[in-house]
Parts: sequence; C-alpha cells; structure tokens
Amino acid sequence: MEKKYKSIHIFFIIILALVPIGFKRYFIKLFNEESINNILHIHTLVMGIWCLLLIIQPILIRKRKNKAHKLIGKLSYLFFPLVVYTICMIIVYSFERMKTHLSLDENLSQLFLPISQLFLFVLFYILAMLNVKKLKIHMRYIIVSSVALFGPTIGRIDFGLDSFNADLWFMDLCLVAFLIYDTYYKKDYKPYLVGCILFFLMHIGSIWFSDTYLWREGAKIILM
Repeated sequence: MEKKYKSIHIFFIIILALVPIGFKRYFIKLFNEESINNILHIHTLVMGIWCLLLIIQPILIRKRKNKAHKLIGKLSYLFFPLVVYTICMIIVYSFERMKTHLSLDENLSQLFLPISQLFLFVLFYILAMLNVKKLKIHMRYIIVSSVALFGPTIGRIDFGLDSFNADLWFMDLCLVAFLIYDTYYKKDYKPYLVGCILFFLMHIGSIWFSDTYLWREGAKIILM
C-alpha cells in the first residue's frame, strides 16, 4: 500500500462513528423497543458489515495479508448486490412513508439525491473492480464509491441550517481534498477528478434538475 494512504482506514472509521449520530432516531426507537420496519434493521446490518469491510481491507493490505484481502474482495462481489438491494428498498420505503407528508411532485423530486448517490456508488464500485489489478487506481475508486455511500449518513445529521445540504458539501469537499492531496504529492489523481466532476453534476442536478418534469417522469419509471 502507498505510504500516503497507510492510514486510510481511519477515514472509514470516522465515518462509521458518525452513523449513530445520523441515524439517532433509529437507535432511539431501537433502545426504546418501539416498532421499527424490518427493512431498517436489514439495511442497518448490511451497511454495518459493508463499512467494516471498508475498514478491514486497507488494514489487510498494510499488513501484507494479500490472500485474506483477495478472499474478502471476492466475497464482496456476492455481498455488493445485497447492499444495492437494501438501498433500493430504503428508497422505496422513504417514498411510501413521505406520501402523507409531501405532494406527489415533491416526493418524486426528493428521490433525486438517493437515486443519484446509489448510481454513483454502483458506478465507482464497478470501476474499482475493473481496475482490481491496478491497486492504486482500484483503491481510489473504492474511496470515491464510499463517499457516495456515506453522504446520506452526513445528510441526516442536524447542523441547524435549514438550507444546508450537508451530504452534498461533505461529498464535494472530501473528493476535492483527496484530489488536492494526490495532485500535491503527484499521485494518480484521475479517479478523484472523475469523482469531482460527477458529484458536482449531481450537486447541480439536485438544484436545477430534481424539480423538472423530466426527472419526475423518470423517477416514476424507476419506481415501477
């Protein structure tokens, strides 16, 4: 592993530590033994396992446990579809739950971010797998995909600012920071550059495209 990235697992640990804050309502209900939809339990478990994999994998590389790293990597091929499936279930669950709080148009518009984040997560994971033999590029695409995945966690934290889209700014700033870091140390920054461009487009889309007729009709098709 590159010396500059030998502690990358700390980044994933910090994000994992923020999960209880972002999902405090879920954990409060859990501790109070209130009724919770089963999909929330499943999603929490699956995402928790995925986060642990993100933490463990760079540690294995750092300790030169290559066989264990490759084995877990292959197992992730089987686990990845489950991650995507539970995210899809959460998106549908959120849409159904918000029917009583939002108009149909508003409800369809609010799907833009979770669907876009899921798309970017899948896209960059696939790019990482296509570059599995190029470890430096592979690692960077995994980092970009994880940023898409952790955005919603940050977005659920109340910063006390009504118009502040914390998840969008978190994702943008993370990728810009990684891009500047790699550029400064003359590393292969291209995965971060691609990430910055696509995440920036998502950010712009959430402002200018999510309320359009085209998106709402597209969202209806996706939900079918």
